[in-house]
Amino acid sequence: MLAAVCINTMMWLLVGDSLAASGGSMLIGHTWFTLARPTPAIDYAQLVFQIARVVVMTGIVSGSVSERIDLRAYLAIVCTCSGIIFPIISRSVWYDYGA
Repeated sequence: MLAAVCINTMMWLLVGDSLAASGGSMLIGHTWFTLARPTPAIDYAQLVFQIARVVVMTGIVSGSVSERIDLRAYLAIVCTCSGIIFPIISRSVWYDYGA
């Protein structure tokens, strides 16, 4: 589970935050990759909140398959959930300019 938390945090900081919180279409953002936005624009409380949510979401999803698949497939599920699936859901639910 510690590996999943580390992967979730890195995927959210590198990809997920920009897909969820940056400018773009209603479905997905396309700017500010790797937190490249100006420092005053970063809301660290929101960032930590979203990291906690992505860790919980992937914990629930991977908990149902953790003993049925091998480690590489498990890590692929964690990367997919935290880098692609959760940012789209997060953008549409928690941000004003989402779908």
